[in-house]
Order: sequence, then C-alpha cells, then structure tokens
Amino acid sequence: MTARPQFLQLSLIGALVAGCGSEPVTSGGGQDLLQSGNQHAKVPLITKASGELQDNRIGGDFGYLSDGVSDGVYDHVFTLGTKWVRTAFDGRGSYLNWQRVETEPGTYTVNPLEDAAITTYVNNGVNVLLNLGVGPGDGITGTRFATEDEIQRYLNYVRFMLEHFKGRVKYYELWNEPDGKDPATGLPSRIGMDVDTYARVISRAAAVMREVDPEAKIVIGAVGGEWVLGFPGYGEYARSILHMDYLRRLITSGVTPLVDGISWHPFYGNKPDDPYYRTYPEFVRETKDLAASQGFQGEYFADEIGYYTAPTPDPSGHTPPFVSEKAAAKYYARAIVMHLGLDFTVTTAPTGGLVPRVVGSLCTVMEAATPLTLLMQVQSGATNIETYTFALPGGSRLAAIWTDGEAADDDPGVSATLTFPGLSVQGVIGVDILNGFEQELIINTKNGGLVVGNLLVKDYPIILRLVP
Repeated sequence: MTARPQFLQLSLIGALVAGCGSEPVTSGGGQDLLQSGNQHAKVPLITKASGELQDNRIGGDFGYLSDGVSDGVYDHVFTLGTKWVRTAFDGRGSYLNWQRVETEPGTYTVNPLEDAAITTYVNNGVNVLLNLGVGPGDGITGTRFATEDEIQRYLNYVRFMLEHFKGRVKYYELWNEPDGKDPATGLPSRIGMDVDTYARVISRAAAVMREVDPEAKIVIGAVGGEWVLGFPGYGEYARSILHMDYLRRLITSGVTPLVDGISWHPFYGNKPDDPYYRTYPEFVRETKDLAASQGFQGEYFADEIGYYTAPTPDPSGHTPPFVSEKAAAKYYARAIVMHLGLDFTVTTAPTGGLVPRVVGSLCTVMEAATPLTLLMQVQSGATNIETYTFALPGGSRLAAIWTDGEAADDDPGVSATLTFPGLSVQGVIGVDILNGFEQELIINTKNGGLVVGNLLVKDYPIILRLVP
C-alpha cells in the first residue's frame, strides 16, 4: 500500500477525489453504507507502513521471524503498519528459545537469520517483545526449575540474551504459558510450573536484567488457558478460557512491583455469547485494580489472539470453532479495538484472508490513539452495542462502535443515533475498516452537543473521527 496521511481534514476530502486522481469507493450493494441518506463521497482509506507511524500498540505473534522468508523478515508486516512483534514463544522450539541458544552447557549461539530479522524489524520502527522461554526437546524432565542448577542455567541464558540484544530489544517476556498443564494428568506440562516457582524465577531474573540493561522492560505472565469440551454453544469444538486464578495468584505473589508489564492470552475462537467473552472487560478492570493494589504501575499486553477459518487443532489436540474469512476478520477487529480501549498493547496470531485488511486499516486509524472517557449516548433498537473512545494528538477524538453478537458475512447494520453532550466539532469522518474507505458524515447539534443520526452500526468496529 502507498504511504499517505492516515486521515484528511474535511476540507481536503473533496480535493483528494477531484484533484489527486483517487476514485470514490463504489457501493457494495448496501453492505458498505455507513449512514442512511448520506451522499458524500467515499474516499479510499490510504494506510501507512510501520516506519511512518507512531505507536499504535498493534502487533503480530511470530514464533520465528525468519521462517520461510528469503530475506529474513516478514515484509508484509511493515506494509500493514504493525508497530509490535512478539517472538520466540513458539512451542516447536524457536531459534531464540533457551535450548536453541544454549547449544551446549555454557555455549550460546544466536541464529544469524533471526538476529538479522530483529535488526530489520527495529530499523523499520517495530518494537520487539522477545519471549525468554523454552520449547520441547530441551532435555529437562520432571518439575520445571526444581533445582538451583536449572535456575542458574536459565539466568545465564537471560543474561546472554540481554547482553546480545541490548540497544535493539527493549521488551522481554519471561517464559510462555507457565500455567501450562498436561491435559492427560492435570499436572504442570514441560513448560508449566506452580505460581510460587514462577514468582521465584521472576524475582531472580529481574535482578539480573536490571543489572545488564536498566532500560529493559520486563513483562511477566504470558498466561494461557485450558480447553473445555462440551461447553454449551460450542458443539463438538473446544472452548478456551484463560487461567484467571493462576493470573490472580501471580499478581498477588509479590513480584508485580519488580516488573514493567503483565501479559496473557485472552481469546482463541471464543464465541460472542460465551459468558467468559461477555464479562471479559469487567474481568480486565478487576484484574487491573488488583495489580494496582499490589504496587504495579506498568503496561498490559494481550498476546496470541486467534480466530480460525478452518479446523485448527491446538497442540493439545483440541479444536476451537471456526468461522468464515469475513467473520474472522470482524472478530479480530473487535478484539483489537476492545483491548486498545482497555489500554493494552495487543498482538494477534498471523493469519490470511481478510484479516490483514482490517489489521492494516486499524494500524493506521489507531496511530497514537490513547483510551479516553468521552460521554456518548447511543439510541438504537440493538441491545448488544459496544463502544470505546480514544484521544488523538492535536485534539481529535475517535469513537469505535459495533454490535457484539455473532458476526455474519453480510450485515447491513442497525440504525443508531449517537449524541455527544457538550461536544462541538468541525465535522465527523466515518471509517469503514473492513471495506477500506472513509466518508464525511452528516451531523447536527442539539442543546450544545453533537448528534450523529442514522448511523448504521455493523458487526465490526466502525470508527468515527471527531475533528475539533
């Protein structure tokens, strides 16, 4: 995609169409209408590459940065505009995992392709979240970190990685899914450990990391979940639910004041009528309050969000539900915007279909956006509308809105009127992140406030930019 400014002032939208050679977006049979009765031109949404964007807190999860790419990087990531990449967590044994770096006791080697890939990401303005963990085949049996020797070996690996990547990598995640359990026995898996053991390792590793690179950011958690068969609404497929109790016990273990970030893995194909999904924002707020009560003042990361368009068994053998390509793109968009609104950095499992389109759109639209409490009243016949609001540099604001039920391939939207009491604006631009266009919306004022009527709320986020 050609790099251009992410948004145009209202006075420039007509000029773009008339003077810059861009054609208005044609109608898609009513599915791409943003507002009933709106005849304003639809202008293609022109997105930016990673190096041209400020932080949008959106990224991808890649176990291998150089996997299958001749030049050692995923160039399309830069084109999409993602500003984060999380790597080395892959259970197959990433080249940067402990057992692949420590080739023999005390000898450390970084794969040159992965090394070059990290440099290329950083040079393209992408933040690297490097997981310091281990995959299978490492020769460890029994309880993880049961001996001082194993702990010391891990600390030596951590020290080497920070020394090697100092100046390139700023964020490090300590281990991946320490809550992991063997589905057959219910006991910790080869990467799993009890909370007390994990907290002890965090405390020891944090001291080493602060010594080697005081600028490094330490992220803990990467808490996963478990697969449940037979849950209502999932049929033959497995439902994923976060190990919330493990996360809470970790937060209250005494380590949160030592670190800079907390991460977990929220969704793997979760259905919108799942009680876990429905109450997830409330869980996030309660978890943040708990962490703050323990002295935590850092950042939050949502990793590995995934929705599936074909049967995709988990390594445990469980298969989550799958949906159409268009529905998957809509669910990804909801999850990303929701987490941005809850003040997270969010990374998603890489996938094809229409997902890159919505991710690329959001990367540009959400550039430098920060969560904002903005009074917005919604009048609609729909009862499942979700909204999040954001601030942008320069005084503009964003409002994201969608219906949060089951996604359909063709959704004409439900009519709604939005009222922003006490808010005066020059205009409002609506952005359709799925169909890739923006359009000036018809607005009114009432009692000194902004009114956007006849808005068609879809089953994926429509973004409104409120121009001051």
